[in-house]
Amino acid sequence: MQPDRFLLSSERLQSFQEEMLVWWQGWREFLKKKLRLEAIWIELLTEKGETFKITEQSSAGGGPYGNSRRFPLIVQEEILGWLYVAGNVTKQLLEEELTGLLPLLGYGLSQEIKRIHLKNNYQALSDQQNDIFENLARILGLRDYETEAHTMRVSQLTMLLVEYLQLPSEQWGAIQRGALLHDIGKLGIPDEILLKPGSLTVLERRMMEMHVMYGYNILSSLTNARPSLDIVLYHHERWDGSGYPAHLHGAQIPLVARLFAVVDVYDALTSDRPYRAAWSPDRALSYLMENVDKQFDAEMVAAFLEVARRHLKT
Repeated sequence: MQPDRFLLSSERLQSFQEEMLVWWQGWREFLKKKLRLEAIWIELLTEKGETFKITEQSSAGGGPYGNSRRFPLIVQEEILGWLYVAGNVTKQLLEEELTGLLPLLGYGLSQEIKRIHLKNNYQALSDQQNDIFENLARILGLRDYETEAHTMRVSQLTMLLVEYLQLPSEQWGAIQRGALLHDIGKLGIPDEILLKPGSLTVLERRMMEMHVMYGYNILSSLTNARPSLDIVLYHHERWDGSGYPAHLHGAQIPLVARLFAVVDVYDALTSDRPYRAAWSPDRALSYLMENVDKQFDAEMVAAFLEVARRHLKT
């Protein structure tokens, strides 16, 4: 188990400065009023032994106060920094007032530093994960350019529909990743099937349908975000239960998969394929409406029609 990290990371001082100022503002106002001080600021140590000041003006100087006194901020026998105070208060009174406050301030400071460390580490992992997702999409594009172009289009269109439906914003990232990687399982489909210019045989169709399972297996090793996995696994389910892989029907199909299915089919119909020319947007929209309660959720189609009216040339 790694020990707690209480000192600031020297490489991320800018990030720390912005967040520490927010934390320090509440303490600063409380201590200034309680102790009737002219000014108060803290000076923190970094992991490399450098000092970093958080002042009232968020500048490096700490204020032009020649009569300032400092008190160490200690947690688990480690000095995190110093509290500086300036004002017409006797040293004895300061020490009496701060006796019980300094441990609380030190503890609060240590917890805030830990929180920022965790946040930064999570963000770094999230960025790495996003890079992996994008690279997977590019790898699929190397095999099939049309799949890559389709992926980019449906990803953008899906987010327009998500925004219109006002789904919780905390789900947006996972939904976008699911849209981006909805066909990632096609990496497991042989080229002679994936790139076949004509219609597929029954056996080839069954093999192609396996791409949702392959995709789920690939993505579930990278994320447990339900919206991403639901799109990859269930975007070929149909409202009447005749889809695949689980033959779900109606509201059994996750909402994100239902909305994505509409976007996916619309883009497929309005794109050129080796075996047919692209349909016009109006014809594709008519197809969606004709297949309400058979292939598609009526509410999702209605929402998509409004998104198309606002954003697409029909």
